[in-house]
Amino acid sequence: MKGKRVCFVLVPNKWKFIDPGRPCCKNKCINTDRPNGYCIEGNGYIQIKSDTNIKYIECRDDGGTDKSSTIKTENQVNKPKENTTLPQCCFKCLTYSLFYYEIKFQYGENARLGLGFMKDQENIIRLWANALWYKKDKKISLPSFFIKTDDIIGCGLVYPPNNKLPYFFFTKNGTQIGKAVLLENYEYLQPYVALTRCSIEQILVKT
Repeated sequence: MKGKRVCFVLVPNKWKFIDPGRPCCKNKCINTDRPNGYCIEGNGYIQIKSDTNIKYIECRDDGGTDKSSTIKTENQVNKPKENTTLPQCCFKCLTYSLFYYEIKFQYGENARLGLGFMKDQENIIRLWANALWYKKDKKISLPSFFIKTDDIIGCGLVYPPNNKLPYFFFTKNGTQIGKAVLLENYEYLQPYVALTRCSIEQILVKT
């Protein structure tokens, strides 16, 4: 983003919606209405401890399984409108609107994570399994990419001026991962994470 006028668009947010399609067990013990429950079958599950912290509770040793959980934020990110009231810094310039969030992870053994943006129940942008995924099945491999405890992973969505196509990028500890990739002009997207044996210590929002 060097040399470009950027407005950071503030979208107050918190983790809220737990995907019912990925329950801890058939009883769906942990859900959006009960984010701090426990799995009665002893499987691994997440708990939303605060607006910014999610803890993964590993399965019991008596036959439980560590399940993956997907959590979305309360608010979605909307495509900027030309007639939208912008901050004062944006009135006199062609402006790039940046939506960006960072997450600090506590990474367990055999942990797996995904993060990015969704539209309804469809993954639009995601970092998952050493690759960037977009447009459903498009993939950019990252063979040397790895994550350890206390790494900070960021996901950014940029809307250029003049109704040009948006693009996304990921970062690790402040350094861009791979390259920025063009997207379709979605009217809205929603930040999400998918966690297995992995906790979120904090979220640093710069949207």
